[in-house]
Amino acid sequence: TLKGVAPDALLVAHKVLDSAGNGYTSDVLAAMERALDPNQDGNTSDHYDIISLSLGTDGNANDDLSLAADSAVNAGVVVVAAAGNSGPNLNSIRSPGNSRLAITVGNTYLNDTIRASSSRGFASGSGDIKPDLVAPGVDINSTKMGGGYETQTGTSMAALALA
Repeated sequence: TLKGVAPDALLVAHKVLDSAGNGYTSDVLAAMERALDPNQDGNTSDHYDIISLSLGTDGNANDDLSLAADSAVNAGVVVVAAAGNSGPNLNSIRSPGNSRLAITVGNTYLNDTIRASSSRGFASGSGDIKPDLVAPGVDINSTKMGGGYETQTGTSMAALALA
Protein backbone atom coordinates (compact mmCIF):
# COMPACT_ATOMS: atom_id res chain seq x y z
CA THR A 1 0.00 0.00 0.00
CA LEU A 2 1.31 3.43 -0.95
CA LYS A 3 1.03 6.35 1.44
CA GLY A 4 1.68 10.03 0.89
CA VAL A 5 3.18 12.60 3.20
CA ALA A 6 -0.14 13.15 5.00
CA PRO A 7 -1.66 9.66 5.37
CA ASP A 8 -4.29 10.87 7.86
CA ALA A 9 -5.54 13.76 5.72
CA LEU A 10 -9.14 13.69 4.56
CA LEU A 11 -9.21 13.92 0.76
CA VAL A 12 -12.40 14.92 -1.01
CA ALA A 13 -12.62 14.69 -4.79
CA HIS A 14 -15.07 16.60 -6.95
CA LYS A 15 -14.96 15.16 -10.47
CA VAL A 16 -15.40 18.04 -12.89
CA LEU A 17 -13.65 16.73 -16.03
CA ASP A 18 -14.33 13.71 -18.20
CA SER A 19 -11.78 10.98 -18.93
CA ALA A 20 -10.30 13.08 -21.76
CA GLY A 21 -9.82 16.10 -19.48
CA ASN A 22 -12.71 18.12 -20.91
CA GLY A 23 -15.39 19.84 -18.89
CA TYR A 24 -17.34 22.97 -18.17
CA THR A 25 -16.29 26.03 -16.21
CA SER A 26 -19.66 25.92 -14.46
CA ASP A 27 -18.85 22.46 -13.04
CA VAL A 28 -15.46 23.65 -11.73
CA LEU A 29 -17.10 26.71 -10.16
CA ALA A 30 -19.79 24.54 -8.54
CA ALA A 31 -17.14 22.26 -7.03
CA MET A 32 -15.22 25.27 -5.69
CA GLU A 33 -18.42 26.64 -4.15
CA ARG A 34 -19.07 23.24 -2.55
CA ALA A 35 -15.54 23.27 -1.10
CA LEU A 36 -16.34 26.60 0.56
CA ASP A 37 -19.58 25.26 2.07
CA PRO A 38 -19.36 21.44 2.15
CA ASN A 39 -22.68 20.85 3.91
CA GLN A 40 -24.39 23.68 1.98
CA ASP A 41 -25.90 25.30 5.05
CA GLY A 42 -24.79 28.83 4.16
CA ASN A 43 -22.07 28.81 6.83
CA THR A 44 -18.59 28.65 5.30
CA SER A 45 -16.73 28.14 8.58
CA ASP A 46 -16.44 24.43 7.70
CA HIS A 47 -14.69 25.11 4.37
CA TYR A 48 -11.93 22.83 3.14
CA ASP A 49 -8.41 23.89 4.03
CA ILE A 50 -6.99 23.44 0.54
CA ILE A 51 -8.41 23.41 -2.98
CA SER A 52 -6.08 21.90 -5.56
CA LEU A 53 -6.93 22.73 -9.17
CA SER A 54 -5.08 20.45 -11.56
CA LEU A 55 -6.76 21.83 -14.64
CA GLY A 56 -6.54 24.83 -16.88
CA THR A 57 -8.04 26.75 -19.74
CA ASP A 58 -7.42 29.96 -21.66
CA GLY A 59 -8.25 32.92 -19.50
CA ASN A 60 -6.94 35.77 -17.42
CA ALA A 61 -6.85 37.10 -13.87
CA ASN A 62 -10.36 38.52 -14.28
CA ASP A 63 -12.13 35.42 -15.59
CA ASP A 64 -14.60 33.41 -13.53
CA LEU A 65 -12.12 30.67 -12.52
CA SER A 66 -9.41 33.09 -11.38
CA LEU A 67 -11.87 35.30 -9.50
CA ALA A 68 -13.38 32.23 -7.79
CA ALA A 69 -9.89 31.17 -6.71
CA ASP A 70 -9.26 34.67 -5.35
CA SER A 71 -12.57 34.55 -3.45
CA ALA A 72 -11.69 31.18 -1.93
CA VAL A 73 -8.32 32.52 -0.74
CA ASN A 74 -10.09 35.54 0.76
CA ALA A 75 -12.36 33.07 2.62
CA GLY A 76 -9.33 31.41 4.22
CA VAL A 77 -8.69 28.55 1.81
CA VAL A 78 -5.28 27.82 0.33
CA VAL A 79 -5.79 27.48 -3.43
CA VAL A 80 -3.14 25.66 -5.45
CA ALA A 81 -3.41 25.84 -9.26
CA ALA A 82 -1.41 24.10 -11.97
CA ALA A 83 0.40 26.61 -14.20
CA GLY A 84 -0.25 24.64 -17.38
CA ASN A 85 1.90 22.71 -19.82
CA SER A 86 2.24 25.29 -22.60
CA GLY A 87 5.88 26.28 -22.04
CA PRO A 88 8.53 27.21 -22.76
CA ASN A 89 6.66 30.14 -24.27
CA LEU A 90 6.42 33.15 -22.01
CA ASN A 91 3.00 34.33 -20.89
CA SER A 92 1.59 30.81 -21.22
CA ILE A 93 -0.03 30.51 -17.76
CA ARG A 94 -3.44 28.85 -17.89
CA SER A 95 -6.47 29.86 -15.85
CA PRO A 96 -7.07 29.55 -12.86
CA GLY A 97 -3.27 29.79 -12.58
CA ASN A 98 -3.69 33.46 -13.59
CA SER A 99 -5.38 34.09 -10.24
CA ARG A 100 -3.83 36.91 -8.27
CA LEU A 101 -4.05 35.01 -4.96
CA ALA A 102 -3.77 31.30 -5.79
CA ILE A 103 -0.40 29.57 -5.52
CA THR A 104 0.42 28.77 -9.15
CA VAL A 105 2.75 25.79 -9.54
CA GLY A 106 5.13 24.91 -12.36
CA ASN A 107 6.94 21.59 -12.63
CA THR A 108 10.54 20.49 -12.44
CA TYR A 109 12.62 17.40 -12.84
CA LEU A 110 13.84 15.86 -9.58
CA ASN A 111 17.09 17.84 -9.97
CA ASP A 112 15.08 21.11 -9.77
CA THR A 113 15.52 21.94 -13.47
CA ILE A 114 12.32 23.50 -14.80
CA ARG A 115 10.69 21.29 -17.41
CA ALA A 116 10.46 23.04 -20.79
CA SER A 117 6.71 22.39 -21.07
CA SER A 118 5.95 24.11 -17.75
CA SER A 119 4.00 27.33 -18.38
CA ARG A 120 5.58 30.58 -17.23
CA GLY A 121 5.61 34.33 -17.61
CA PHE A 122 3.25 37.13 -16.81
CA ALA A 123 -0.25 36.19 -15.74
CA SER A 124 -2.73 37.52 -18.25
CA GLY A 125 -4.80 40.35 -16.82
CA SER A 126 -2.63 41.10 -13.79
CA GLY A 127 0.98 41.19 -14.92
CA ASP A 128 2.03 39.04 -11.96
CA ILE A 129 5.02 36.82 -12.68
CA LYS A 130 4.00 33.16 -12.48
CA PRO A 131 4.42 30.42 -11.46
CA ASP A 132 4.75 31.32 -7.81
CA LEU A 133 6.79 28.19 -7.17
CA VAL A 134 7.79 24.95 -8.79
CA ALA A 135 7.76 21.36 -7.55
CA PRO A 136 8.74 17.99 -8.96
CA GLY A 137 6.23 17.01 -11.62
CA VAL A 138 8.06 14.51 -13.84
CA ASP A 139 7.37 10.77 -13.63
CA ILE A 140 5.22 11.11 -10.51
CA ASN A 141 3.50 7.96 -9.26
CA SER A 142 -0.25 8.55 -9.49
CA THR A 143 -3.49 6.62 -9.56
CA LYS A 144 -4.64 5.20 -12.86
CA MET A 145 -8.15 5.26 -14.27
CA GLY A 146 -9.63 1.83 -13.73
CA GLY A 147 -7.38 1.13 -10.74
CA GLY A 148 -3.73 0.77 -9.96
CA TYR A 149 -0.90 3.23 -10.44
CA GLU A 150 1.12 4.79 -13.26
CA THR A 151 3.64 7.58 -13.65
CA GLN A 152 2.47 10.91 -15.01
CA THR A 153 4.16 14.21 -15.82
CA GLY A 154 2.96 17.81 -15.80
CA THR A 155 2.13 20.81 -13.68
CA SER A 156 -0.93 18.96 -12.36
CA MET A 157 1.39 16.43 -10.74
CA ALA A 158 3.47 19.25 -9.24
CA ALA A 159 0.36 21.01 -7.92
CA LEU A 160 -0.93 17.79 -6.37
CA ALA A 161 2.45 17.17 -4.75
CA LEU A 162 2.32 20.62 -3.18
CA ALA A 163 -1.29 20.41 -1.99
